[in-house]
Amino acid sequence: AAAQGFITFQGRARHAYERAGVPGTQAAAMASVAVSAIEGAIIQARALRSLQPLDDVADHFATAAATR
Repeated sequence: AAAQGFITFQGRARHAYERAGVPGTQAAAMASVAVSAIEGAIIQARALRSLQPLDDVADHFATAAATR
């Protein structure tokens, strides 16, 4: 069940990158990094009892998208 969740999440992220014009292989790699960053931020947020790690990831990807 967990594996399928990651596959689905990563696939949706990959399709979003592809719709934004990122080539397939690069889109898949970027989706993997995005999912890993979000999942890591969730773990940190729970451990720290803070939303800051999630805010940091959101800010990073917003900045990256704006400079693309």
